[in-house]
Amino acid sequence: MRGSRLFTSIFIASVAACANAGDNCQAPGNVARVDDRNERLFVIASESDIAGPTKIEKIVEGAGSYIAACRRDWSSKWSVSAFSDKKYAAYKDEPQVAPYIENGEWQKAYLAEYDNSDASLVRFPLQPTRRVQTVLKKRTQ
Repeated sequence: MRGSRLFTSIFIASVAACANAGDNCQAPGNVARVDDRNERLFVIASESDIAGPTKIEKIVEGAGSYIAACRRDWSSKWSVSAFSDKKYAAYKDEPQVAPYIENGEWQKAYLAEYDNSDASLVRFPLQPTRRVQTVLKKRTQ
């Protein structure tokens, strides 16, 4: 629990620093990758960080703040993919994750998917027995 609060505090502080940086925006520390073309953030999280809607909302709020401050040209259709480790933070058709897809690590490491266009959240999207879909409070950005 303490680690999760620390993670959230660091993320929010990073977003605030980014917002104050103007055009010199840098992604917060938990962002492994920014895909401008597809308007997606790949973030690193733990299972405890996505344990419930309240916890994942903090990650989504931080992502939304970063996007509003630093990716102003993105539409409201942005998304966030959460992975347990940076090495998995990629689309399934990218060659660097092929070995992890083959051995099943990538599917287990894919912890959550948030779609801002309809505020839908899917936890454990590729684990049928653990998959949970919910709708979060709609964001304006």
